[in-house]
Amino acid sequence: MKDERRVFRAVCVMMVLSGAAALAYEVVWLRMLTRVFGVTVHAVAALTALYMGGLALGAAGAGRFGGGWGDWLRVYAGLEAGAGLAALAATWGMRWLPALAAAGSEGPLSPVWRIALAAPLLLPPTVLLGATLPVLVRFWELDLSGSGGARPTAEAVRASVGTLYGWNTAGAVVGLLFAGFISIGAWGETATALVAAVCNLSAAAAAFAFSGHGAVLAGGGGPGAAGREGGAAAPTEPRPAAGGGSPAILWAYALSGFCALGYEVLWSRQLILILGNSTYAFSALLAMFLGGIALGSHAAAHMSDARSDPGGSAPLAAFGAVQLALAAAALWSLAGFRFLGLQLTSPDFLYSPIRGAFDIPMLFLQAGVLVFPASLAMGALFPLALRVYQDGREAAGSSVGRLYASNTLGGILGSLAVGFWGIERLGSHRSFLVLAGISTVLGAAALAAATASRAAPGGRRAAAHPRRRWAAGVAALLCVSGALAAAGDPTLDILLRRFRGHPGNSGPVQVLFHKESAAAAVTGLSSGQNRFLFINGIETSGIGPQGALMALLPNVFLEAPRSALVICFGVGTTFRAASLLTPEVDAVELVGDVAAAAPFFYADALEHQRRFGRTVSIDDGRSFLLRSRRRYDSIIVDAAPPLYSSGAVNLYTREFLESARGHLTPEGVFTLWLPLGSFEADYWGILRAAADVFPHVAVWNHPKIEGILVFGSARPFAWPAGTLDRRLRSRPLPELVRKIRESHIREGFNLSEGEIRAHVRSFAPVTDDRPVSEFPLLRFLTGEPRQTDHDFLFKAKRSRAR
Repeated sequence: MKDERRVFRAVCVMMVLSGAAALAYEVVWLRMLTRVFGVTVHAVAALTALYMGGLALGAAGAGRFGGGWGDWLRVYAGLEAGAGLAALAATWGMRWLPALAAAGSEGPLSPVWRIALAAPLLLPPTVLLGATLPVLVRFWELDLSGSGGARPTAEAVRASVGTLYGWNTAGAVVGLLFAGFISIGAWGETATALVAAVCNLSAAAAAFAFSGHGAVLAGGGGPGAAGREGGAAAPTEPRPAAGGGSPAILWAYALSGFCALGYEVLWSRQLILILGNSTYAFSALLAMFLGGIALGSHAAAHMSDARSDPGGSAPLAAFGAVQLALAAAALWSLAGFRFLGLQLTSPDFLYSPIRGAFDIPMLFLQAGVLVFPASLAMGALFPLALRVYQDGREAAGSSVGRLYASNTLGGILGSLAVGFWGIERLGSHRSFLVLAGISTVLGAAALAAATASRAAPGGRRAAAHPRRRWAAGVAALLCVSGALAAAGDPTLDILLRRFRGHPGNSGPVQVLFHKESAAAAVTGLSSGQNRFLFINGIETSGIGPQGALMALLPNVFLEAPRSALVICFGVGTTFRAASLLTPEVDAVELVGDVAAAAPFFYADALEHQRRFGRTVSIDDGRSFLLRSRRRYDSIIVDAAPPLYSSGAVNLYTREFLESARGHLTPEGVFTLWLPLGSFEADYWGILRAAADVFPHVAVWNHPKIEGILVFGSARPFAWPAGTLDRRLRSRPLPELVRKIRESHIREGFNLSEGEIRAHVRSFAPVTDDRPVSEFPLLRFLTGEPRQTDHDFLFKAKRSRAR
């Protein structure tokens, strides 16, 4: 028994290491693939489908392994080692995917083609990872060499499988938190993948070390163990469970997976209003999701197997009851989203819910309230489904592989259906209600089947009151669903309540538009003479002089500019100003509804575009540059605030700046807007990247502008006196900046190029591999103040003077 417990603990540690590696890879690969897909629900859904598809293929394939493979722990060791090496190769290969996706294409590739490009890299490691759990279960059942004991009972194996599944998911939470909160920000993507590979190789080494021991792992000594002290487990006569071995439970568990990943996609979109659009928010949400699954699976694995139930209907009834609990928890999440959102009314949330170290634990608390109850139910479903499915006549490894594969394939379909169709056609709120309805129907069907099994000949006669109880539960869930449907999506109400304290709220507030698509929820509000654009509840743009300045300044730096490119459309102010100043202008915007909303901010927006022959491409800015062969006199980039918002760093890295420089004419000027409200080291890291790429760099600021402009060029930023005034007089200036003069422009250059280059030497550049500006946790924890004014520029000047 002592050996059994020792090997059981070792196998649990292997599962923790394997789970940690798997989720660390997923976080790294998701970041890397945003540079191919763009940051949209489409990209997340497509990546989830590809990643989970590999796991399903691995689980299904391993479930078919026969008994002639020898020592199963050695097979497992080979899988873990292969997964680690394949994952490193995939991480290295995905550096080249953005260029490969852009090669030879005139427009954005469809998600299908992007998935096809990523599949050869991601499938090998994910298939190997997916095979690990079924192979360990085969070891549990079949590798009895040297033990002299009987095969563990089906009940013991099922309990052990649930425990393994729980430990594997707990490890996944550890890997997720490590990658999402610590390692990528501190060491980078490649280093994080290396640490994950070490976890795989450590699990492989441990498995190899324990191989050949021949321990009989009859439940690992846990509550589900069937072993006895001093002897082997007594064999039990197999008996079929209700519906055991039938395809019905496979279909039911596939639908359960459909709902689970559908919920995850919806949470990642809907909860941005509460948790914010940051890597930390997404990591906290996913950690709660996986943590609940781990605890739910562990608890359900040690529930009584109801041996006294001659009809075998108890596991099926429990499966149905948990499905109803999942539906109730999903509706709780919707109601909680409404309640919390309407309480969190500070206008700070219009910029970012993450403003300091205290907000990090609040992320976990809020995510726990909204996500954890549903994920507990999801975790409990796996051990229960295994009890229903396995009829005692086939190996548990086969059952685990089939169930895991069916659930994962259902999850893939749920992710794609919600991400590509549900949000677009139904919206997040109604999509959530549809998924809760599916869970309710599944639960009712399972309970009805269990009741019928009890009433069948040979079974116990079903009592009337349990049937009445679950029927009343279904009716209650349907009533709550109807009430939530009638109440409608609270997203706009939450946004309006926060806008009350906005400094630009100068009168009655009017909703110009509110539209939700797969890419984002886009809202326009007006108050007095002010108009504002919100993307996923975050203020991103408005009518003001800073947008026009972004187009004007690089224009007057040049004698006769002919072309300009605007990346990030916003309300269209920069695009309009560039169109007046430059004969040829292109624009790129990731969210189609943002570009379509331009007439709400400028009544003549469409006529303006037709008159000047301008085009707006709906695409990711990086992908557009990789495909384009055109060179521009001016490239202007205005990413959404805050600086550390998820995905914004992709427009700040050295690699992106190098791509932009390659599309400038010899005298061209690159312009990058950096909003205030982040940390000093982040600004200097981005400036270091610019200084590494461009022969000449400059920084411009103005007291009334809440941000700084970074310029890069092959030519110095120096002009004889009067040159800029002469150019200003010769240009058709946009109305918003019509009063600007050369003196105003020169006043904004507070740092010389020598001072900039001297100061940035002590900062590491922001790169694709080390996207530090997206990971400010360490600076939050040390209490470093966020920069809300331009004083850090003058501090650099003063320190240089000393």
